[in-house]
Amino acid sequence: EKIRNAVLKAMRATGVTSPNEGAAVITRDVVDELEIKYFSRGITPKVEEVQDLVEFALMRRGYYKTAKAYIIYREKRSEVRSLSFNIEIIDKYLYRRD
Repeated sequence: EKIRNAVLKAMRATGVTSPNEGAAVITRDVVDELEIKYFSRGITPKVEEVQDLVEFALMRRGYYKTAKAYIIYREKRSEVRSLSFNIEIIDKYLYRRD
């Protein structure tokens, strides 16, 4: 469900015609790939690995604009997480008792 929602948002944001159908196809591709590469071997993929598979599936199916938007979104989210982490460290330092 998370995969489908992320793909659907990216497709809608990039103006894909029939985003629901496109998201269903990409989700199926990703789930199939997850089964082959991870689940069948008893491995739990990392979030980044699932996201990589989404990117590859988008490109393989010709959704290049959507793949680009998805990649940029991932990078921006990573920057936000990093910034949040750094702020937490600074807050802990500033408010600690010496």
